[in-house]
Amino acid sequence: MNVSVVGQGYVGLPLALAMVRAGHTVNGIDLDQKLIEKINLGVSPIGDISNEEISQALQSKKYSIGSSFDVVASSEVVIICVPTPLDNSRKPDFSFVLAATNSIAENLRAGSLIINESTVSPGTTRGIIKETLDKAGVPYDLAYSPERIDPAN
Repeated sequence: MNVSVVGQGYVGLPLALAMVRAGHTVNGIDLDQKLIEKINLGVSPIGDISNEEISQALQSKKYSIGSSFDVVASSEVVIICVPTPLDNSRKPDFSFVLAATNSIAENLRAGSLIINESTVSPGTTRGIIKETLDKAGVPYDLAYSPERIDPAN
């Protein structure tokens, strides 16, 4: 199966590597060029992911990372793992989720499964994410999988 994981931080990168170990081809997508360069050099940006794990995934040719959403067009599954920081009034900032969803919609393949793993309030997946993906005009499936990592611990 061909999978795209949008966001290669502390949620997306471990998920991408687990999918590679399960035999899937994974396209990591991130907009942070320094992060992309670091990972492409086989250097882990995350404490509990070893450099060796990254190097093995890259060498297997089952994992690649870049900033282009073009790979979404060939993905059967697209997983959104972008940050949702709190703004100055302590409300979630969904701008990263919305930007990722817009880019996915521009490249959405009919029949794909889109999974939101970013932390969002109830109704966001069926609301702004679905409304944005609907603009693609192709059939797709949509799911929510809550993040289970606490970055402070």
